[in-house]
Amino acid sequence: MNGFDILKDTVIDKKLCCFCGTCIGMCPTNYIGYKDEEIIKIGKKCIDCHRCVRSCPGKEFDFQYYNNKLFSKQKKNIHGFYYKIYKGTTGIKNVSSGGFATAIALYLLEKKYIDGVIGVVQSNLDVQVKILKNKHDILSAAQSKYVYIPVNKIIKEILSNKGKYLYIGLPCQIQGIRKAEENDKRITERIFMYISVFCGFNLSKEATRFLIKKSNIEENKIKTIEYRANYNGTTGFLIKSEQKDFFIDKHGYTILNMFFSKERCWKCYDYTGEFADISLGDAWEIEHGSRIITRNEKADKILHNLIQEFNYSLYDSNEDEIYKTQKKIVTYKKIQYIERQKRLKNKVNNNIQKYKLNIKEKIKAILFTYSLKLCSKKITKILLNFIPIWVLKNTSRLLRGKVDKS
Repeated sequence: MNGFDILKDTVIDKKLCCFCGTCIGMCPTNYIGYKDEEIIKIGKKCIDCHRCVRSCPGKEFDFQYYNNKLFSKQKKNIHGFYYKIYKGTTGIKNVSSGGFATAIALYLLEKKYIDGVIGVVQSNLDVQVKILKNKHDILSAAQSKYVYIPVNKIIKEILSNKGKYLYIGLPCQIQGIRKAEENDKRITERIFMYISVFCGFNLSKEATRFLIKKSNIEENKIKTIEYRANYNGTTGFLIKSEQKDFFIDKHGYTILNMFFSKERCWKCYDYTGEFADISLGDAWEIEHGSRIITRNEKADKILHNLIQEFNYSLYDSNEDEIYKTQKKIVTYKKIQYIERQKRLKNKVNNNIQKYKLNIKEKIKAILFTYSLKLCSKKITKILLNFIPIWVLKNTSRLLRGKVDKS
C-alpha cells in the first residue's frame, strides 16, 4: 500500500477525515485532491513519502504533546492553555463575533508583520481558500462560512511563495497544519500567527442547499448568501435575491448540525481552537461581541497594540463567562466527549483529559449521540424536506432554550 492507500484505509474509509486539506497541501506530486467534500486520488504518481499520513489529524492528534510543545508555561483550563481571556468589540461592520479576526488581519498587514492572510472567500455556493493581500480582500472575506473547505491545501502556495502569513481557520484545520509543521519546517517560517474561531459543528454544503430550497428562491436568482449576517439586529443565515430576502436566526437553524455534519465532527474535542495563538468566539452578553483567548505573550502584546491604536473596546473575561453563555456546546464538546466516543466506531487517538459524568449527564450524552446517528441517515434527511421551516425553527429554538414567544 502506498501512502495515500494507507490514508484511505485508516482515515477516509473509517469516516475520520475532517476535510482539513492537510494531505492535499503536503503531497509533493499532486496525487491527492478532493471532490464533493471528499478526499480522493487525482494524480498518477505517489512516491510513498507518507507526508499525507503523518500530517493528518483525523485519526490521531496528541493534545498533551502539542500543549506541552506550544504552551507549557501558560495557565490551563478546560479550553486548553491560555495567557489571558477577554471580550470586546471593534465596531467593524458586516463581520462575525465583534470583528477581531478582521481587525487583527488588517493591523498585521498594515504594520507589515505579514505579507498576506490565509482566509476563505465566498461567491454564493462557491467557497475557496485564498491568500488575501489587501484591505478590500480581507473585508470581503469577513464572516464565518458554514461549509467544509480543505483550507490546508493552501500549504502548497505558501511554501512556493516567500513571505509571512496570518492563518485564520477552524480547530481541526489548525491541528492539521501544526502536524504538518513537523514534517516541513518551512511552514513554521511562513506562518506568523494562527487565529482559530470557536467551532461546535461544521456543516456540509448540503445544508446550504436545503435552506435554499426552503427559501423558495431559485439558485440562479440569488445575489448573496451570508451565514452570519446581521439582519435587523439579529445574527443568522441570510439569502438575498432581487425579489425577496430569506432569513433564519442562528438559534433557528442550529438544529441542522444534527443532520448535515460529518461524523468526524462528532469526535472533535477542540471547541476553542486550543492550538492557535489567538482564539475567537461569540461573547453573547455584549452586542456584536468577541470572546478572545490569547495563548502566548506575543499574541497578547499584538492584541493590546491593536486596541491602543484603534481604541477598540476590550474587557477582562474568564472561563466562567464562556461556560455561562455557551454552556450547551461546551458541555457537548468537552464533558460528554468520552461517552460519545464509546458509542461511535473508529476512535480518535488524542490523549485527552477525561471528565466523569453523573447518571443524568451520561443519559443526555447517550441520547444525543444516538440522535446524531439517526438524523444523519439518508431516509431522515429525505423526511426532513417535508417538515415546514417554521417547525424546524421553533424546534431548534426549543432545544437551544431560545423559544420565540412573540
